[in-house]
Amino acid sequence: MALSRGSTLSMRQCADILGISLPTMYKLSNRPDFPVIAVSSRRKIVRAESLERWMDEQEKKSMGCMDTDGF
Repeated sequence: MALSRGSTLSMRQCADILGISLPTMYKLSNRPDFPVIAVSSRRKIVRAESLERWMDEQEKKSMGCMDTDGF
């Protein structure tokens, strides 16, 4: 899915992009480093570019955990 600048995503869309379940997505959205916007007490959204940036950061963190051989 190509994410367009300025667009927002629902929790369902984020879950689909990340390949996780909706309940797991809601747990993830409670992490302090996850870029969620609480629209109301029941609705959360994420800016597409913020999700991409967060994914890049997570990828860099996971790459830092690898050995120098890449494994």
